[in-house]
Amino acid sequence: MLKHWEKLTRFLQITGAPIHNNDLERGLKIPIRGSNPWLFYKTEYRTMVGGVLTSIIYTCELAGTNPFEYLVALQIYKDQIVKEPKAWLPWNYEGTKALFESSLAA
Repeated sequence: MLKHWEKLTRFLQITGAPIHNNDLERGLKIPIRGSNPWLFYKTEYRTMVGGVLTSIIYTCELAGTNPFEYLVALQIYKDQIVKEPKAWLPWNYEGTKALFESSLAA
């Protein structure tokens, strides 16, 4: 341990560096939990789709967005998403959807 002391304590030199990595560990649970079922998707394409959906769902959860409602909105507003994809990211889409719907109502 003494041999590696400098490397083990290097994070102390960075202001605001967290002492733990709980957030990282929590984030890794989702892909690890999914890795075994992904073996049964049978094709590379199905595995890719499962991974993309898992990523979208987890991103929605981190953004405080309902994943089901977000995926439904992606289907409904697909033409608008192609025109302005950044506005339809999970942390932006509710405001964008409200603006788009209000412009249609006017």
